[in-house]
Amino acid sequence: MNTVQPKILVVEDESIVAAHISESLKHSGYRVTDTVPSGEQALKSVRQNTPDLVLMDIVLKGKLGGIEAAELIYSRYDVPIIFLTAYFDPKTLNRAKTAHPFGYLLKPFKEKDLHTSIEVALDKHQQEKRLKGREEWFSCSLKNLSEPVLATNTQGVITFFNRAAQKLTGWKEKNVVGKRIQDRVQRGKKEKRTRHPVARVIQEGVSLFQKNCRLCGDRPGRDLSVDLSVSPIQTREGVTIGAVLICHPASDAEPRGSTARADSGTGWASEVDPDFSGFVFKLCPWCKKILNENTETWEAVEVFFNARGRTDSEAVKFFHCICPGCATRLGIFHPDKISEGAKMLV
Repeated sequence: MNTVQPKILVVEDESIVAAHISESLKHSGYRVTDTVPSGEQALKSVRQNTPDLVLMDIVLKGKLGGIEAAELIYSRYDVPIIFLTAYFDPKTLNRAKTAHPFGYLLKPFKEKDLHTSIEVALDKHQQEKRLKGREEWFSCSLKNLSEPVLATNTQGVITFFNRAAQKLTGWKEKNVVGKRIQDRVQRGKKEKRTRHPVARVIQEGVSLFQKNCRLCGDRPGRDLSVDLSVSPIQTREGVTIGAVLICHPASDAEPRGSTARADSGTGWASEVDPDFSGFVFKLCPWCKKILNENTETWEAVEVFFNARGRTDSEAVKFFHCICPGCATRLGIFHPDKISEGAKMLV
């Protein structure tokens, strides 16, 4: 069975060393796309030959040094770099980190060490590409969901704000991302004495459903009344790194134990027919569970209706929302956008 030979570019300004590295690579089963002596030529070679990896000497003759060339190659072409150097002092190491290298080799090195470093770097780069692709897929999915979604980091600073949330609130992303959640999401008078739902979710790692919340508009008269599903964003190890909030049509006008009726007064008319007079149930399209507002839990369809009971003449519609469990599984965010002066959420 034929295997694809990884393509390697060698950037080394000592011709004898470059020839030795090239021969070692070929002996180990790699394809050498080129050997060049400068950073400028390295950029041109990467553009023309699209290598899978670059072996880059840190100290190069010319205007463009090895570190600077590596930064440009990785940022423009997403090609992993392994640095080669005969001198590796702490100052050089700190400078080299800015290029996000996938490895270092001290000259002179053995052929097996070269082979090992390359294989590790190629595998690590493939894992990063798969992770980036997955994150982009999740991010795109969340941005295009019909449900308004926000997310925060552990300080309660908003890091994500999807299109549906923008459409519902009229807020501009630049005025929301990086701001504190309690400045945008507030509760009724009765709940103000308790902890903010996002603070509780982050500190306790629980999921909750919060009724009677207010999304504070940019101008007077632009506030919206909503219910919120709030869940922790957690790593595979169970470490909470933020919270995700899903906005639902406010149901505070209905008696406790009933379902939310269609309401055109809070910006949801595009989702639910404002002339509909029956019951509107909140259904998660991912796991097919319905929100039981009596117990504030999400239940399987058959469990919900068996417990509630209904007649064939009863008018029913479903409003698509995301349950906390599915929101957590979809919660891939980067909680790194923090504005200056942002305070810890308490």
